[in-house]
Amino acid sequence: MNSYKLNLKKLNKTKTDKKIWFEQVKLLVNQAHMSGIGGNIAAGAVAFVLYDTLGQTIALIWLSVLVTTNSLSLIQLFIFNKHGKQENINRYYLGTTCHHVVAGLIWGLLPVLTFTQGGVELLPFSIMVVIGVSVTGMVGASTVLLNVATFTLLALLPTAYTLLFLVDGETWRILGYLLVVYIFTIAGGALTFHKMLLNSIRVGFEMEQAKKEAEIANAAKSIFLANMSHEIRTPLTPIIGFAEMIDTDLQLGRQPDIDDSQSIIRNGKHLLAIINDILDLSKIEANRLEVESLEINVQDFFEEIHRSNLPIATEKGIGFNLNYQFPLPLEIKTDPTRLRQVVFNLISNSFKFTERGLVSMRIAFDKDTEQLSVRVKDTGIGVSEEKLASLFKPFSQADASTTRRYGGTGLGLTISKQLVEKLGGTLSAKSTVGVGSEFCATVATGKVDSLLERFTHHSHQTHQQCKPVPLIGKILVAEDSRDIQIYLRALIEKRGLTVMIVENGQEALEQALLNNYDLVFMDWQMPVMDGVSATVMLREHGYEKPIIALSANTMQSDVERFLSAGANHVLAKPIDISTLNQVLDAHLKPTNPENEQQLAG
Repeated sequence: MNSYKLNLKKLNKTKTDKKIWFEQVKLLVNQAHMSGIGGNIAAGAVAFVLYDTLGQTIALIWLSVLVTTNSLSLIQLFIFNKHGKQENINRYYLGTTCHHVVAGLIWGLLPVLTFTQGGVELLPFSIMVVIGVSVTGMVGASTVLLNVATFTLLALLPTAYTLLFLVDGETWRILGYLLVVYIFTIAGGALTFHKMLLNSIRVGFEMEQAKKEAEIANAAKSIFLANMSHEIRTPLTPIIGFAEMIDTDLQLGRQPDIDDSQSIIRNGKHLLAIINDILDLSKIEANRLEVESLEINVQDFFEEIHRSNLPIATEKGIGFNLNYQFPLPLEIKTDPTRLRQVVFNLISNSFKFTERGLVSMRIAFDKDTEQLSVRVKDTGIGVSEEKLASLFKPFSQADASTTRRYGGTGLGLTISKQLVEKLGGTLSAKSTVGVGSEFCATVATGKVDSLLERFTHHSHQTHQQCKPVPLIGKILVAEDSRDIQIYLRALIEKRGLTVMIVENGQEALEQALLNNYDLVFMDWQMPVMDGVSATVMLREHGYEKPIIALSANTMQSDVERFLSAGANHVLAKPIDISTLNQVLDAHLKPTNPENEQQLAG
């Protein structure tokens, strides 16, 4: 708000301005006890002194008008304290402004009436009274600059006019000029006081807002911690429980149940998804979320997603369809990882809230906006209109009962919305309770050269997993975590490779240069010397074999830092077995040359 522009509409333009305006008028109205009671006492004393000079009629009329307006101001104060609200504040402001106009005019007439009724000897008394009243009024009306100006000018300008133009004598004229100077002086003082008072109101309001925001933030933090505690402890229960059961079976010489190990894997991946969601949200809030722009085949991309989710739908006993709305581009440019994350979130959300019926995914393209749309529609429980907007807020679901029944962090849709906006699109939703929901994500595709009326081939992607073949080579693993050392040794030795373990970057540097290992796995954070420094020094000393970085820091800037240090590839923790095998296959030779063709395939 610009506090020096007296535009009521502007003062009321925003919610913050309205609250500050309310405080201004509240202070203005509350000055009535001073201007009302004090004004009536002062008016009575002045009328008594000037009674003979003004005459009975004029004195009583002057006094009665002033007492009436002051009394009305007191009555308004009483009503305001009972019923004053932000919505009706302008009504009280207009009442107070009328009081200032009338009071200023009545006090301003006092020197004029004193002079015109022949009381020149009492004129100085009248002038001093009016000056004193104007100073008091300036303080009382200082919260709103318009009221300060109105009261002060109406009280003093008639006096200045009387001295300059009505009373004869050089002395009176000089006093008139001095009074004009005084008017400008107190105007400057009133402006300064008004600025200070308004700033005080604003600071007080901002402190109150900061306190409320801190309380909201604390409440949100508590909700976040409660949600995260529940979501993390839930998968941890079967992970720890089944691991202990497997350990017990092994100690007793029994064969562990395969379902136990599958449960550990399933809940471990669920826990990883929760952690990834939290990290993504933190990146979004810090504005550090990075996206790529790569070419993807539209058909291959969405049919792979459809294939991956079809078993989940089958297990729940619901349908899951993929539909294309042609014409469509064969290829688009986007970030495949982030787009896949969004689509998986939408499908997972629909699966979660659909007990029976169908979930469908429809792909369409708008050539005018150059955007690809993905519509995921379900026949689930649906969401009411008033709760629909809150779905995209962090940790939000339709209501508490939804969270209790279906679980979830409430982060998926929040992250998806931010991701599609990063990809140049939008995420919207529409829903009907008891009928189902439809979510539509759009992403920018880049320039599309041609559109197809149908896809002419089946997706060429296959997901058959070849049995890992034995490899030749010596592997150095630099990792300070004992459990990860055991895990990596087991995985690598299964491929027929020799493994050497060291616990820090300094040892890795010495061993790699001494024994010329065929491949080095290098952890990022280790004692003595970190993995980045060790990688840089290995390259500087002429080590040319592959170095594979191991890191829980997977932001693009972190990956680029390791690659620029000389690493060939970065494996994210937790380490995926198939990805690890792909890295080994890419850099090492099989023991049987006939297997090279299999690895190339």
